[in-house]
Amino acid sequence: MDRNLFRLLRNYLSGSVTADDREHINDWYNQLDKAEARFRNPFVKRRVKQNLWENIQTSTGIFAAESRQMYWQAAAAIILMVSAGLLFFYKTQHGYREQQIAYRTITVPAGETKNIKLADGSEIYLNSGAVFNYPAAFADTARQVRLLKGEAFFSVAKDADRPFRISSGKITTTVLGTSFNIRTLKRSGLYQIKVMTGKVRVSAGGSELATLTKNAGLEANLINGKKLALIKHSESNPSWMSGSVELESASFQELSDVMELYYGIQLQSDDEHVLQGSYSLSFNRKDKADTVLEIISSIKRMQYERKGNRVIIK
Repeated sequence: MDRNLFRLLRNYLSGSVTADDREHINDWYNQLDKAEARFRNPFVKRRVKQNLWENIQTSTGIFAAESRQMYWQAAAAIILMVSAGLLFFYKTQHGYREQQIAYRTITVPAGETKNIKLADGSEIYLNSGAVFNYPAAFADTARQVRLLKGEAFFSVAKDADRPFRISSGKITTTVLGTSFNIRTLKRSGLYQIKVMTGKVRVSAGGSELATLTKNAGLEANLINGKKLALIKHSESNPSWMSGSVELESASFQELSDVMELYYGIQLQSDDEHVLQGSYSLSFNRKDKADTVLEIISSIKRMQYERKGNRVIIK
């Protein structure tokens, strides 16, 4: 056991552990149960426990505890340490080597989409400009991926023993098996999730933001993890998967994020009327950038000047 796990266990025993740390402890403990179950010979299992107990007695001086509270704290620690020892013994006796998980990163070019199938059978559909980080093979206790940028639709394979977690900025989305869409916009700091099937838990900094079911959604701040609003929707699949891009009452920052994801261009303006405006529009992913810019400028009778990948809105 490393120092970080000892720290988590100490916090767990004192009651000061965070929600995220409690999940890590539970995942770890589930792995201990699996390891202990693999001792088919009861005599070997008893011998290992006895050896561990004797070593713990010697190193901790448990019988020198002067109070009942100290005794029970020590006893709780011993239960955890014995379980950890069983796992360590099993791994070493069977030539087990800690799994080295290699992560891969996919970056979707502007104007394109991509879909991948993960090792557990989950399918991920990545929208234009998305950056997604995932392992070649998942660990035994959890399935962890990262949506670093952009938008993705997740169809997660069911696995009750291994929760599926998506990290996006300060926010963590946890599921067992369901389908949902996540949009992250870096410049505006927007996180948005819409659940199509199943149940999803969204948390930030150890605090739960919401538990969502079918046709429910949430908007939150990617930067500080604060909940902005609960939303309702009737989508069975996100509109972007059919090529349609729809914005409703979007801020200028959201609009800028979307244009960068789809066309690789940056919208800029010094006009407060433009910066504080609200933008509702729809276009197709296959539309040319200039076509979409014409639509944007017509909303408030604005003009634009394009300089390479920079577009100045006046």
